[in-house]
Amino acid sequence: MDLASIAPGGVFSTADARVLGLRSRQLQSLERAGHCAALTRGWWSAPPPEDALDRHRLMCRALRRHFAGRAWVSHYSALVLAGLPVDGADLGRVHLTRNADRQSRRQPAFTLHPAVRVGAQEESRLAVALVQSGSVTSPLSALAAADSALHRGLIT
Repeated sequence: MDLASIAPGGVFSTADARVLGLRSRQLQSLERAGHCAALTRGWWSAPPPEDALDRHRLMCRALRRHFAGRAWVSHYSALVLAGLPVDGADLGRVHLTRNADRQSRRQPAFTLHPAVRVGAQEESRLAVALVQSGSVTSPLSALAAADSALHRGLIT
């Protein structure tokens, strides 16, 4: 079965699969056959991730779709999406920051942080994510990522 039609960016939801008539047991069979992989509750990747970094990237895409503009990918997760180094990061956990409210939430696969005042431009969010990354990994790791972002012209 070709799941690519329902998997923009390599991810799809259980609800997307239902549109094709796929139920939970069928998805599990497709997973066992190597056609897809469960990422987090209600979200799948097609094809399965190649490694831990790819899995993190796919989880970021899935959770960004799940929160549909109510949160942005932050901390080292934003660095992963930007292709920056993420030494010492727990790739099994995605970090997001809410756009408006001040509540946090921690689930097995992700942490949703309270809103912070950030400009709407991607450069502003990446700069904040670099600082946030240093708070959950190490300052040296954040410095390496910031240096790479600066050299690539992603921040000024």
